[in-house]
Amino acid sequence: MSSKYDKYLKLYNDIKSKKGIEPNNFVFARNLAGKKAVFLIQNMFPTLEKYIEQEYKKAGISIKVPKAVKEEINKKTRDIFALTNRGVIATFTNLPEFINNIKNEYKK
Repeated sequence: MSSKYDKYLKLYNDIKSKKGIEPNNFVFARNLAGKKAVFLIQNMFPTLEKYIEQEYKKAGISIKVPKAVKEEINKKTRDIFALTNRGVIATFTNLPEFINNIKNEYKK
């Protein structure tokens, strides 16, 4: 997640106008913890729940992602996984390696 909302909104609009399609790399949230934020799907990496130490909190209050934003993140994440399964590199992270590591650990 990034708070550089305006920067990524401009990039999003530039890509959309040049290519004529909506880029899958961004999910925008207008009010997350009282400010605008953008989730950068290209930076994602899967993990197992046991590695998550705590909820994201601000001033001791848990930050909840709105349902509509969660749904958009899930849809775009599935799209990225589908591209990855077809051999397309769509993230900055090594997504196939993360997936293999998780599968191996899950088997244990």
